[in-house]
Amino acid sequence: LRLYSDISISENPVGFTNDFNLTFDVANFGSVEFDGEIGAAIFDIYGNFITFNQIQASLLPSSTYISYDLNNQSGIILVPGSYYAQVYYRSLDIDWTSVSNGDYNNYTTFGIGYSADIETNSNFSLVGDSNGNAYQGDDVTVNVDITNTGVSTFYGNYRLLLSSLDGTPVQDIQVLNETNGLPQNYSYNGGLDFSGVLSAEPGTYLLVLAYQYSGSDSWYYAGSSNFQNPVYVNVQAQPLGPDVYEPNNSISNAYEFYPQFNNDTESYIIPSSNIHIGDDTDYYVFSFPSGYDYTLNANVFDSYNDENYSGDVVFSFSIDNGVTWSDVYDSVSNEDLFIPNGGDVYINSAPVLAGITGNYQLNINVSREQSLGLEDIIDENHIIMYPNPASDIVNFKIQTNDIIFSEFNIVNSLGQVIKKQKIGNNLDFSIDVNYLPNGFYFLYFYSKKLDFVKKLVIDRDQN
Repeated sequence: LRLYSDISISENPVGFTNDFNLTFDVANFGSVEFDGEIGAAIFDIYGNFITFNQIQASLLPSSTYISYDLNNQSGIILVPGSYYAQVYYRSLDIDWTSVSNGDYNNYTTFGIGYSADIETNSNFSLVGDSNGNAYQGDDVTVNVDITNTGVSTFYGNYRLLLSSLDGTPVQDIQVLNETNGLPQNYSYNGGLDFSGVLSAEPGTYLLVLAYQYSGSDSWYYAGSSNFQNPVYVNVQAQPLGPDVYEPNNSISNAYEFYPQFNNDTESYIIPSSNIHIGDDTDYYVFSFPSGYDYTLNANVFDSYNDENYSGDVVFSFSIDNGVTWSDVYDSVSNEDLFIPNGGDVYINSAPVLAGITGNYQLNINVSREQSLGLEDIIDENHIIMYPNPASDIVNFKIQTNDIIFSEFNIVNSLGQVIKKQKIGNNLDFSIDVNYLPNGFYFLYFYSKKLDFVKKLVIDRDQN
């Protein structure tokens, strides 16, 4: 899939809490129909994923394009600030993947803005424990300055509250009365302190400063022309103690496992793991002996799928000592990880959103078979592969009657099995590689007598 137009936004900057639309075209340059979903992902300026503007089911035939007009239906309020959007797709066998640029740019920036008569005049300063964390049940004080940019003296109330990400009020921190009046163009020397007990359940919320005119029942967001309002805040459960695998917060301190095989298929669990503080992240390493090729997949038990767990984590893999990492998985790894001739597999688990703590369990499933050794290498002319490098179609010609290859796997540089395909009695066949990003891949051919590996390069920048 490739972008077939630039991404356009209905207004920029977008008014705070306003609906907005992202429009773009996507074309299918592959040889088969795409059956999956298209979504516009929203990120903050630091590259943190916020939400999908909208996800739309899509059937996109080969050699056609579709125009998309996605409205923000996530239910999550984007706080004032700067953002960018990119178009992603997924199907049953492919996790969320960025649509290729094509002749366009899969990237557009936009801002969220809001102004009012009563404006936020400083950043929020939230005091929880001595490290500045906010825990459920703690007494907290939030300091923020306020200025009157209206045309008359302000009389009324200021309210600091937590709301859910869709703007629904969850709890008040404190309501302060302004009975003396805040004159036009005045602010408070040192700001105002709002104090209260955090009763909200652990999670991510909007910290909102609102104001109300005297005699009115309506509340309004304080403006954010110069300082952000609302802001995201993480309420954490009371601290957990470190689990038995700590300290394992870096590659160099990864907790080590040395799997023992009684059969060629084994399962392992990593029980009693936890994210015990808001910035905790866990690393584990499985060291697999040489002499075998290993296929690994994993899943996690956490609060997303099991009420017995309180954490909510994602995980990823690395087979090159943390230089590159696989896609990030939420509950289940969507493709197998292939580890030729053994080696170290690093697994990193981290909270879905910063600040979420709790326990979880990783489950690892591994199978093995005899490795492709030197005795397995046959005359490379027995399998002819062309072109190589390739961009869209790769052709194969098997030039031996003594060996019948049953199937082959395409494995990327991260060890992920991208595709499995039966060969049968076909001696001449072709495959579509349009969906593969630029890079190198290993093709493993399997037969009853021996196995064989070839290296394929995808390069769409070649002349």
